[in-house]
Amino acid sequence: MREEHRQLVHVAAGVAVILLVLALGKQAALIALIAFISAGTLLGTIKMLGFSLGPLEHLLKQFERKKTIMPFQGAVMLAVGSLFALTFAPTLSFGVATVAILAFGDGFATYFGIKGKTKVHWNPRKTWRGLLAFAIAGGIAAAPFIGLAAFGYSTVLAFVESVDIGVDDNLVIPIAAVVVKLI
Repeated sequence: MREEHRQLVHVAAGVAVILLVLALGKQAALIALIAFISAGTLLGTIKMLGFSLGPLEHLLKQFERKKTIMPFQGAVMLAVGSLFALTFAPTLSFGVATVAILAFGDGFATYFGIKGKTKVHWNPRKTWRGLLAFAIAGGIAAAPFIGLAAFGYSTVLAFVESVDIGVDDNLVIPIAAVVVKLI
């Protein structure tokens, strides 16, 4: 159940970024993301140096994966991916759509993929059920920002996410989205 809770937080974080952009604008969202990345990196460094983080220790135990390089890695990487999308996407609407695909597509892929039985041929850790959940959820979440093209982008990004290249998918997905859009 722990991984499912992580994915709900992943989706909620993406929604928070989107709402921040819509409510306060791109610049405010970028500043908030940079502040969050800085704070998360600082807290992770403090923890790696052996100091207690007080009440934040509970969050780490509840939501951080066991095999991470740095505490708060998942949250920081999601913020870095969102920052990349909002900075380098050719339009703000495409940047917000990319954040929506990252949050909902990736979150739903894990949530539903865990229960999937049929593995994709190129990655034994991923399932067709997760890939399909990514494509559908990401498309639905991004459609308000870029229309029906969201389903095409989300499907392409679902396949990209299913390939293990050894880089955090919170970075791979936004980079791939911007590259695909610019091609």
